[in-house]
Amino acid sequence: MEPISYRYCHFPPAIVQHSVWLYARFSLSYRDVEDLLAERGIVVSYETIRRWVAKFGPQIAHRLRLSLVETSSAAKLLTYRVAE
Repeated sequence: MEPISYRYCHFPPAIVQHSVWLYARFSLSYRDVEDLLAERGIVVSYETIRRWVAKFGPQIAHRLRLSLVETSSAAKLLTYRVAE
């Protein structure tokens, strides 16, 4: 799987990922995420956050689903080995 490209973003990938995570995890509005980032000294528009969620949200969700499948199958294998 190739990495997510943040090539044309003017912000570091960590800020983009954190913004998408805040929006998705806590069901916040774009303006709420904008306010939370502003409290931390990061000035970004709610429209930019909306674009990030639309562009990177599905890619991040796909990666999380894949890691969840890998983790659950590894846990099942470990449980099987311990039960023997």
